[in-house]
Amino acid sequence: IEKLCKHFQRLSSEQTNQLVAVQTSGESDAAVSTTASTSALSPAGVAVVESRPEPRPDPLAHSDSVSTMGQLLREAQVARARPAAASVPLHNKRRMTYPVLSKEEALLLISVFVNSDCGGVSKRVFHKIFRYLSLSDGNWRLFLESLAEDASDLVCLSTVEFTALDNALDDAHQQQEDMATVMARREFNSPQVLQESKLLGVLKLMTILRSRSSAAAAAESEIIAEYLREIPTNDLWELLCACLEKVAAIEELDLEKESRRRGRARTLSFSSAATSTAAALADVSRPATASSATTTAANSKPISTLTMRFIPLIEFFLSAFSRTLITSPPAQTPAGRATGAESTSHGPLSGVTPSHGVELVRMNSNALPGSRFRQSSAFLSMQLEISEDSSASKLVKFAEKHHDLLNKVLRSNIHLLETTFSPLVNVTKLRALLHFDIKRAFFKSKLKRLRSSSTRMYGGSLKITVRRSHIFEDSFNNLRYKSADEMRRRLSVSFHNEEGVDAGGLTREWYNVLAREIFNANYALFLSTGDGVTFQPNPHSSVNTEHLFYFKFVGRVIGKAISDGFLLDAHFTRSFYKHMLGLPVNLQDLEAIEPAYYKSLQQLLDTPLEYLGLDLAFSAETTEFGAITITDLIPGGRDIAVTDDTKHEYVRLLAHHRMTTAIRKQIDAFLEGFHELVPAELISIFDASELELLISGLPDIDLDDLRAHTDYGGGYKSSDPIINWFWSALRSFSKEEKALFLQFVTGTSKVPLDGFKALHGSDGIRKFNIQRAFGGDSKLPAAHTCFNTLDLPEYTSEEVLRERMLLAIREGSEGFGFA
Repeated sequence: IEKLCKHFQRLSSEQTNQLVAVQTSGESDAAVSTTASTSALSPAGVAVVESRPEPRPDPLAHSDSVSTMGQLLREAQVARARPAAASVPLHNKRRMTYPVLSKEEALLLISVFVNSDCGGVSKRVFHKIFRYLSLSDGNWRLFLESLAEDASDLVCLSTVEFTALDNALDDAHQQQEDMATVMARREFNSPQVLQESKLLGVLKLMTILRSRSSAAAAAESEIIAEYLREIPTNDLWELLCACLEKVAAIEELDLEKESRRRGRARTLSFSSAATSTAAALADVSRPATASSATTTAANSKPISTLTMRFIPLIEFFLSAFSRTLITSPPAQTPAGRATGAESTSHGPLSGVTPSHGVELVRMNSNALPGSRFRQSSAFLSMQLEISEDSSASKLVKFAEKHHDLLNKVLRSNIHLLETTFSPLVNVTKLRALLHFDIKRAFFKSKLKRLRSSSTRMYGGSLKITVRRSHIFEDSFNNLRYKSADEMRRRLSVSFHNEEGVDAGGLTREWYNVLAREIFNANYALFLSTGDGVTFQPNPHSSVNTEHLFYFKFVGRVIGKAISDGFLLDAHFTRSFYKHMLGLPVNLQDLEAIEPAYYKSLQQLLDTPLEYLGLDLAFSAETTEFGAITITDLIPGGRDIAVTDDTKHEYVRLLAHHRMTTAIRKQIDAFLEGFHELVPAELISIFDASELELLISGLPDIDLDDLRAHTDYGGGYKSSDPIINWFWSALRSFSKEEKALFLQFVTGTSKVPLDGFKALHGSDGIRKFNIQRAFGGDSKLPAAHTCFNTLDLPEYTSEEVLRERMLLAIREGSEGFGFA
């Protein structure tokens, strides 16, 4: 069969369109069994049969349901063992087109594939055969229909099996059995565990029968989705969700028992020591009952054997949903074109049409800097959306509820994000559920492939020699004309008049020194913001005639540092990180850049214009070297007055102008260099906070130092129970979560060089401050980054406090309203 398929592949496109049925006869059967041997076509166009050793016994010999195919495969194995035959000219053989299979023949092939439990090379051979035969539309639809029927049968079998599992888990939970006892139950030792793996194999075969690169890929995908929707999976889906909930309850009970045992053991060991103090006993006994200890243990513990039992079915559903519930993003206007009244000076609008004849339009994504890098099919394929469907909401709820489990699975096998778990990284709504370390591992694996390809192309390392006193100019001149593939090679640095062989240390030194020079005021490329820690492109950088070339170079340096895995002491504003990701900025981002200007805009929104006595128009004034320039925020904006009805749109446009339009050329030049080394589709999986951690790394946060330099207000004292809960919960955070917390309350993950006693706010040195907030358990903590202040509601328990804090720093880091 494999030989015939290779022969069919060589036929011209005109011949393949003439589909004729192959007449089955004894002569053709012999030809099929003989030509099924593994062979290669020589340059002269002849078939040469290779000599093979005696094959192993055929596992299909005792299968009655596939006896015909088993006999065919055995005859092919015998043919492989024969001595090499004489070469036969290809023109002496009867030319054949693709065979049109009957329903019985299609079912026979599929039954062999499903029931033979083959893997590795054999599975790839099967996939190749099915793809060749699927070039016929009739065969393709026959395969889809037959595979859908097989999948439906497997779903029914799995439903019966999972009903038994659900009942067993229910009984085990009621009896409070531990993990080992549950796994010893008969239901979890059934050989039918392979049903879900077969389901996954059937689904994969349905999706690879035809290449997605074909012109009719969209139509074919919809046909496949229709067949998948016919598979009755609702009952099995509900059973899976119910089983996972009970497994989570059993695992939590196990962790609580283990935590209590450890707590008792520690308490006994400390109480038996004569020198132990009451304070030490309190510190030891507290983690035994604190929910934070249980949660931390649950996050760090690997996936249990009981949970692994359900992974194949989770993979099946994620793969099926990716075909039936996920849609591509809407088509975008080609880069460089604007529709209607849109232009690059417009900001994102609310969609409300103001009064007094002011017609405002919503900006599309092409008005954002770097939009031309976000038009490729690779980028769009990673910006998928969930369809408006009831089943889609089930998928989102499932992912939100079990996101810890999904992250644990990916932590053990990151390559699943490229196969069955791909919806978690390709769908924007689900991507937010992935932990930072998972995203970073996936990101690095992709960049490693690009780097390996470049190394094979050019070989060796990229060697540069620089003077330490002129490191910026020398590095710029050395790397300016290097291509992207050359830049991806391993860097080898030597400093002029300095001895040393670069084994990684000199490259690290080069990155550290160059990062400081990037923000050198003499180059006029970046300006520090109010906190003195983060940087924003300088709108007046044109004083340096080479400024755009320098910005491109800085983008390449940042991109190469990410690609090489080196961390930089470079912290940008949140709005600039958003520009790197292609995300729109908002008014809250302006607060960290220009606090005083932000307050004036806030006052404008809160106070009627007649009380302020302002006469405003839809334009912005900028002063550059003494010259005043007026820029229209909308076409003819300088002649359109701002009213109380339109002032919200005016403020949004003005903020967009300050953070985007005024530095558009600088951002575009930076992104041109950055995306040469870091593709836009890969960097888009991060959010602004995660991008800072990717560039600058996770900081070492000394919580004792932070606590020693913390003020309390609103009635809170350092001895209050909720304050002790707060510090206890913070100590239970992972290193990533501590960095996110620091970003949440200060606006950056950077720790001051002199410790938290030197923590800066918008008005100079300002300590971390915890203020009482009202609202109880239903309210999330809020932060004022300009003042390093955390508004902490008075929660009823440490568990609730920890949960609300994690929710705030992970999923509520922006959009809390005006400070």
